[in-house]
Amino acid sequence: MSRSTTSANLGSDSAECISSDCRLIIDVCKHSETLKVDWDKLNLTLKELAPDVTVTRSICESPIRLAELVKDDYSRGVVIVGCGDADHFRRYRHAGASKIPPNYIEVADLRLLNAYGHDYDAFNFNVELHIVRAAHASELHLQPKHKPFQFSNTVSRRQFFRAATATLEEYSDTPAYQSRLCAPYIKYCTHCVSACHYGAVRKDGLVITFDDDKCNLCGACVVDCPNGALQNPNLSDVQLVNLLESAASESTDYSRRGIIFTCDQGIWAILKQESAPKLPKGVGVVKMSCVAAVGSLHYMVAAALNIDLLALCPNSLCKRKVALNLGRSASEIVNNIVKEAKRPSPNIRLIETEIKDDVVSLLNQALTPKTIADRLPVLDTGSKRRLLTTALSSIASGVDFGFKGVGSPFCNVSVDTDTCTLCGACSRVCPENALESIDEISSLALVFTPEKCSFCYACEAACPEHSIHVERAFNPKELIEDVKVMKIKDSKATCLKCGGYLGPARKLEKVEKLLSTNGVDMHNHIYLCVYCKSQR
Repeated sequence: MSRSTTSANLGSDSAECISSDCRLIIDVCKHSETLKVDWDKLNLTLKELAPDVTVTRSICESPIRLAELVKDDYSRGVVIVGCGDADHFRRYRHAGASKIPPNYIEVADLRLLNAYGHDYDAFNFNVELHIVRAAHASELHLQPKHKPFQFSNTVSRRQFFRAATATLEEYSDTPAYQSRLCAPYIKYCTHCVSACHYGAVRKDGLVITFDDDKCNLCGACVVDCPNGALQNPNLSDVQLVNLLESAASESTDYSRRGIIFTCDQGIWAILKQESAPKLPKGVGVVKMSCVAAVGSLHYMVAAALNIDLLALCPNSLCKRKVALNLGRSASEIVNNIVKEAKRPSPNIRLIETEIKDDVVSLLNQALTPKTIADRLPVLDTGSKRRLLTTALSSIASGVDFGFKGVGSPFCNVSVDTDTCTLCGACSRVCPENALESIDEISSLALVFTPEKCSFCYACEAACPEHSIHVERAFNPKELIEDVKVMKIKDSKATCLKCGGYLGPARKLEKVEKLLSTNGVDMHNHIYLCVYCKSQR
């Protein structure tokens, strides 16, 4: 779907537009017999989303059947309506992996029918969100990894030679790395490495690598990457924006609109209480490997579109729990921005609970009834930074207030005016020209444009005086209006004889001060140009 159909004009025709490029398959397997599904009714309601719905039996147990269904299919994605537990998802994915990349396969969890009180229209909304994800999966290209052949005593000689001469490839669940977006900043940037609590991300020179054995698929490195070089393989930035825009563009009959991001354990927590209140029909449940992958981008775009976004983490004992800090701080920052902007606020929250708790009641309390906005903001998806900035502009235009915190998606560059010599080393290495050295007639200045900053630490590393410090902080007014912030300004030093330019006054003053501490008075010599010195 093009950008022209994914903003304010994405209306009731969106489902038909999207689903025409997706394959929709209903899996009637024995594992779903206890769900009390009315298959005819399900088929009928799903035809409203896609004209061609295939109903088949037990493809989770018959990989060949699934492979046949997608063999000559040129859809942009496949949505399987079936059991969505980890075991089934693995079977579906492996069955189609030889034909299409695994992120093209979406599983709309039939078990959620119980969470919607067997409201098939409400469940359809959840299926539609999966269709949106599948339709935009092709916009993130996954690179297959070569898998070394391992000899086994159980294979025959013929099988051995066949395997040894074949190219063995597999896809990884680790974040998709786009080196072209990383290249300008990789020399100094270490966001992904520092965000990983498990040592799975390594920086070897100018190359980022992932250790599949150490990676816990928490997504913290993706959240902290400021330039979109790392993408969640199952929910890229483009998929996220279209997912949230689709939810925000739903019919005004829904008094609530929102998305719940959670993991497989979160799904179990929602389903386990049969007598609990049911989820509203305008709220979708999107499963991720871990809600630590929900960060500032998710919360900022949801706030811009005025929809509820809840990240549900149901288990305090989970080993991925340590990665939640970024998302927790990001939700607090976005809520504070909305509060300062004095605009109606959707519910943007990270909910940490236990599986034993009444999770559905907790989610219902967190969802906020609201009036749907007449017009949605047009979001710029040119880059992650531009997307964040345009989302911010729609919720905090004119807000002049500083925000600091670990979850901040933007940064501020502070300059120690006592030690800075205006040498220009920082501005020369800045890949985005966010720091500029301004040469005026009688003065020199260093200005900072926050909107351009890529948060790469190049300036901090290049400063010979250690006067530059990059921190997680920002002011919405400066970002939105592309403001140039004056960091330091100083007069020019000139030759005592000819008046020629020598350099920043503070630089020469520092040299003179260092010499004077050693009892050397070189004032008349320091403030002479090379030519005038030679004439003495």
